[in-house]
Amino acid sequence: MALSNYASFTPSTGQIPYQRTYQWDLCDALPSCIPGTYTIFLKLYTSSGVSSPLITQTITLAGLIPSLEEQALQRQQSREQTIEQLKALIFEVKKEIVRLLAELIVVLRGELVGLRR
Repeated sequence: MALSNYASFTPSTGQIPYQRTYQWDLCDALPSCIPGTYTIFLKLYTSSGVSSPLITQTITLAGLIPSLEEQALQRQQSREQTIEQLKALIFEVKKEIVRLLAELIVVLRGELVGLRR
């Protein structure tokens, strides 16, 4: 078998023994690996070296897997964002408690005035 990212098979693995699975670099020889559609080209060979017709498989790369450091940073940023959201929520709850206490004071004052009469 031979694998390549190019229909011309330049560059390629060259003819190698058949393998049911093969680890492949979609972005080999490219300046960077960006999300997009990639095509893998495969030729199978008989024991006498005769190649099969060209076999292709299209693969869509949705995005790169972040490194462990990037994943840790994303988790830290997420925690920090959650903490900030919770702080904002606590602030709003405190404001509501103050508002409700003020209403309660008004009600209690009104009841006290009624009791004095």
